[in-house]
Amino acid sequence: MEYGDFEREILGDEKIKEKVERLKGHSYWTYEHSLRMMALCYRFGKHFKFEEDEIKQLMVGGLLHDIGKLWVPSEVLNKNGLTIEDVNLIRKHPFNGFNYVRDLEKRYPLVPGLVGRHHSFSDNPYPIKGDTAYGKIISNQYGENMEFMLIGEEMAKIVSICDAFDALINERPYKKAWGFKDSVNELKRAFGNDAFLRKCIYYVEKNENKKMS
Repeated sequence: MEYGDFEREILGDEKIKEKVERLKGHSYWTYEHSLRMMALCYRFGKHFKFEEDEIKQLMVGGLLHDIGKLWVPSEVLNKNGLTIEDVNLIRKHPFNGFNYVRDLEKRYPLVPGLVGRHHSFSDNPYPIKGDTAYGKIISNQYGENMEFMLIGEEMAKIVSICDAFDALINERPYKKAWGFKDSVNELKRAFGNDAFLRKCIYYVEKNENKKMS
C-alpha cells in the first residue's frame, strides 16, 4: 500500500476521525504536527520494511501521539513562554493520550503503547516507570509473541524520534525552528545511547533533509 491508501483508511476510521477533529479544533499547530508525524512514520515504516499492519499502527500512533494535549488548555499550548507549572501540565499528555486511545486497542493493539511511551526514550524521559501507562505498556500483553513486542518497542522509539525531529525543525509558539544540521545533532545528543535509535537518527540524517528542500 502507498501512503495515500493508508491515509484514507486511517482517517476514514470514525473513532480516529473524531479524535483528530477534536485536536484540530483545540490546537491547529498540534494537528498539523500530527499529520506530518503520520507521514514521517510511514517513511520510517517503509525504510525498516515493516509489514503493512505494523506500518498502519505506526502511522496511527504518530497521528495520535499528542492527542493527550486535549487536556492541556489551548492558551497554555499557544504561550510563547512556559512556566514550570505549564511544563508539568504538558508532561501529563502521554498518560492522558494513552487512556483516550484505549478504545482503539482491539483494532490497533500497539497504538496505546506508542501514544503512552513517545517521550520515554530521550535523556529526559516521561512518564516515569511508576506511571500506570508505562507499566501497562511494558507488560507482555501479547502472550508469547515476543517478536511482535520487540517490533512494538521499535515502533515506540520511531514515534519518539519523529516527534522530536519534527518539533525541532518547525516553529512553535514558544520556540523558533531549528536548522536541519542542528536538529540532527540534538537528536544525537538526546537519543544517541541506544542502537536502534541511532539507526533512526542515521535515517533522518541521510534522507529527511531532501524532504525539506
